[in-house]
Amino acid sequence: SFCTLLPTISTHRTSFKIKKTFINAMSASTLFVAASAAACTATATVFNPPKFCKDLNCPNFTVIDHCTDGNSTVEIREYAPATWVGSSIEGPATGLWPKANHGGFMNGFAYISGDNSENVNIKMTCPVKSLIIPGKTAECNTTIRTSFFLPYAYQVNDGGVKPPTPNNAAVTLNSAEAYTLAVRSFGGFTNHYEKQVQPQFEALSKQLKQRNVEFDTSRMVVQGYDSPFTTTDRHNEVAFFVTAGTKCSGTK
Repeated sequence: SFCTLLPTISTHRTSFKIKKTFINAMSASTLFVAASAAACTATATVFNPPKFCKDLNCPNFTVIDHCTDGNSTVEIREYAPATWVGSSIEGPATGLWPKANHGGFMNGFAYISGDNSENVNIKMTCPVKSLIIPGKTAECNTTIRTSFFLPYAYQVNDGGVKPPTPNNAAVTLNSAEAYTLAVRSFGGFTNHYEKQVQPQFEALSKQLKQRNVEFDTSRMVVQGYDSPFTTTDRHNEVAFFVTAGTKCSGTK
């Protein structure tokens, strides 16, 4: 169809707002998440999780280059294969961001809270990742997949056991192959896409273009590492996919 032919990211220049009902619905679950987070500790023997993982299990990656621009640094990260669990929502870009955050988070949270084939509780991890596939034109739908990283104990590639199957048909396990991201970090919140997220993507795009780094605009990543109740020292990331071996000079 026409919607699969013309790549663009212009459909994301819309204002997204988290509604009060979203905050109310999240309150009980985020309290549990905060409590679970305090009890989780990183157990990886090779990967040394960075400080912003807050002692939670988080994806194994290696920083292969830094692109420094004034006070801002973009990291080129190579991620190891990993298993995630999540769900997707598709629709017009306007209003989709809060729906994805709410529904996607609650689906993932239900899975780790026992809504799975083994009825087991699974430790909270970070980050919560949103993979955004923009509509090709304003008339085309955007897709957002919200995913939880599975704890190391369920990472089969690293010797973990097979994770339980989700009971909810809308929730699926996804084994991601190795991939490379150009990542820009920032603080604050990501509730409003146009005000808090889109400017970060624009800044990242500008930095990469200045370094002649080619990147994929057909897929965009937002990663959040903190509970909504965390008000200081928050860590968020936006990222574009780049070719393995990419360096900030633009050479490979």
